[in-house]
Amino acid sequence: VEQNYLNPTLGVAYTYDSKLSLFGSIGADIRRTTSTTETGGEEEFTETAPTFELGASWQVDKTTTLGVIIYRRTLASALQGQSSSDSTGISVTASKAFPRGFVTSIDYSLENSSYTDSQGEESDLGAEGGISGTPEFFHRFGASIGRQKQLRGTMSLSASLFYQYNLSESDNPLDEFDQSVVGLRLGLDF
Repeated sequence: VEQNYLNPTLGVAYTYDSKLSLFGSIGADIRRTTSTTETGGEEEFTETAPTFELGASWQVDKTTTLGVIIYRRTLASALQGQSSSDSTGISVTASKAFPRGFVTSIDYSLENSSYTDSQGEESDLGAEGGISGTPEFFHRFGASIGRQKQLRGTMSLSASLFYQYNLSESDNPLDEFDQSVVGLRLGLDF
């Protein structure tokens, strides 16, 4: 099986004033699959899916920022080599800066995903026979606290402690799960 991807995208960003900025992009995911059939012949399939992202960021005051993003994405599925994951969702974020370089943030996103096989038919990899078209709903909640320290010139060091909770809801019990993740991120920007 051979898959080729093309994802042309056009994006724009607009700053309304010092507090409000808007951004967006529109594009397409173009996927071409060539596979060998059971009889030894070649079968080609091309799928084109629209993609977009619209968002806004609002600087409430000097230390508080709110954001929202609405999106539609098509990505290669990590579960099956010849399928794609089609996702539509919304994400909201809030962050607050404190003295001495500390920043806290929280975020929530809701995403509806379905899988498309190499022939363009919706599929559920956990269903009997793999074809049910069951959409999955993903909820993600995250919180973090971190600090950034300027070292020299443009070089800075950052560290943050985070918590993320993921919940998958589906009509298929094999697709349902919940997960909690706690971690520490370290970064060096230069």
